[in-house]
Amino acid sequence: MKVLIIDDSPRRYSKLVGEVKKIDGLSVKDIEVVSSIEDAEEKVDSLLYDLVVLDILIPYSNVDEEDKQNSIEFLEYLHSSCRNKPKRIIGISSDKQLLDEVSHIFSSKSWTVIEYSDVSDEWLHKILACINYALGNNDLENSNKNIDLLVVCALLSPELNAVLNLPWNWSEAILIDENIFIYFGSFEVQNKTINVAAAYTLRPGMVAIAILCTRLLKILTPKIVTMTGICAGNKDEVTLGDVILAECTWDYQSGKLVKENNEIRFKISPHHLMIKDNVKNFFIQLSRDNDLFESLQSNIEGTIIVPSLKIGSLVSGASVIADDSTLFKIKDQQDRKVLGIEMEIYALYAACFSSAVEPLYFALKGVCDYGDSEKNDLYQKLAAKNSAQILQCFAEKYINVLL
Repeated sequence: MKVLIIDDSPRRYSKLVGEVKKIDGLSVKDIEVVSSIEDAEEKVDSLLYDLVVLDILIPYSNVDEEDKQNSIEFLEYLHSSCRNKPKRIIGISSDKQLLDEVSHIFSSKSWTVIEYSDVSDEWLHKILACINYALGNNDLENSNKNIDLLVVCALLSPELNAVLNLPWNWSEAILIDENIFIYFGSFEVQNKTINVAAAYTLRPGMVAIAILCTRLLKILTPKIVTMTGICAGNKDEVTLGDVILAECTWDYQSGKLVKENNEIRFKISPHHLMIKDNVKNFFIQLSRDNDLFESLQSNIEGTIIVPSLKIGSLVSGASVIADDSTLFKIKDQQDRKVLGIEMEIYALYAACFSSAVEPLYFALKGVCDYGDSEKNDLYQKLAAKNSAQILQCFAEKYINVLL
């Protein structure tokens, strides 16, 4: 296997080169590092590489400035006229905003996109996972153990990161499909080992979640599927930091546009999906645990936040909401007691409801804003953490009864 790394900061790959020595079927001699697109073009014209790791912000030559356009044009070259098109390409950058800007380009022309960090080796483990997958070293039979609980998140940060902070003996990232990174973990309840898996999508939204959940249901056949993360809340019903159990969900944008009296009107036609009553009842009991919620107390810029668990409707839509009218219209036209809005739960419930695996399913989302013009990111990490910790308490207290 031949690997080409194109990065003008090659020193950060010393760890990778060291780890490669431990992989069966690969040696340090199989990895080459260049620092410009010009050098990379020369390499790919003369040799077929199995894997290319491409820094998204890279100079064309060693005397040029870094520019994302260089990597984009090189990616196009690899797909259009390069005679030795690499088998797989990974994009990498430490600039999260840049990753968001070019994700639509790289998602169609590369294997995956990875965020680099100086303070975490997560990027390293993901590249190693890709190499092991390409070499066929991932033991899927061992990975596909009896999964009791599958946690699906829409975002790596802050949602999945909050789950991976739970003390559940998480593994490093494992690539179990062409583009699904998954983490395996476990915890003990009454001398029984509960096996857990967690995964996330590259982008938020119902389509991405439906695809991911459907694939994981087939691969892992979990007994229980859940989602944690963040949502916008109805300020008449919840406060920032609260966690909502989605007892009922639907796509609030599902319906028909009609013209009546020369006006275009939207007629809602929702398909409601509910959690099982036994799951709801256990959460009702958990919501009465005042000591639990006191233990989750946080201080955000001098404001003391003691969350609570709310149970009710949490609706899904295709857009991030940051206006003062959308939630009002939902309350006025669909459900006056709706607790919040988010972008994925309906798809998760629909995938589980339609699956032959027939898992139990539920979702917990922390309220990070009110979906209005004052929306900001201040409470996102807290909301994600609270939802993950409520999941931990629920699972460690009641999962044995549900399995």
